[in-house]
Amino acid sequence: KLQAANCKKVLLIGGDYTQNNILRSTDGGQSWQKVFGGAEAADGAAEISVIAFSPHFAADHSVYAWLQYGGLLRSTDGGESWQLAMNNNQLAIGAQSNSQTRPPTYFVQSMAVPPLDGSVWLGALDGHVLRVPAAGGAWEDLSANIPDTRNWSSVLRFSPQGVLWLGTDKGIYYTNNKGQTWTRASKGLPRNADDPLAPVAARDLQFNAQGNLYAAMSQGGVFVTDDGGQWKSTIEK
Repeated sequence: KLQAANCKKVLLIGGDYTQNNILRSTDGGQSWQKVFGGAEAADGAAEISVIAFSPHFAADHSVYAWLQYGGLLRSTDGGESWQLAMNNNQLAIGAQSNSQTRPPTYFVQSMAVPPLDGSVWLGALDGHVLRVPAAGGAWEDLSANIPDTRNWSSVLRFSPQGVLWLGTDKGIYYTNNKGQTWTRASKGLPRNADDPLAPVAARDLQFNAQGNLYAAMSQGGVFVTDDGGQWKSTIEK
């Protein structure tokens, strides 16, 4: 299992638990350099589950990655070198352990960096959404503020204006006040056959240059909205 991210000419790939390295390319993937080895950071570290570029990467050269059972990694030189910004023990207070030999941890699925304040947001299994301030220090688990019972936090995506959108196995939500309150935004999305009141799972969210938000759903294809009030299928006319 590999996770890939890109920004302009820089490509980064994170490996799975069998080879938990970060590889970097600056020539469109023609050649790759190992820039981080997970075994060097923490005993028992597993996969690089997600990578996120700063929205101001061209200026600040900042990139973040999540090392499972290791913690939050940060690079400030475009991914050439990496430091452990917050270890698993700092972030995992209150998290659960599913193993007698592993420490408690959040199983991070998604990550995003907002355009305004430089914090880092993490989405994890069991419906968790976490905010790590730009200056470090205490993190916040904002999961209790989100409606409905969720298992996935599969995608986090900031709009250019700083509104945070969350795609889950129970549809889509957004917050415009740093996670203090969340609004359901799933009107028009296909419904789950096993739970007709719930939308199907969101797999990805992406903005286009005009500010429209596209959602790739687990069933029904891709949908688009301009404000989250109503989604329309990109397939049906």
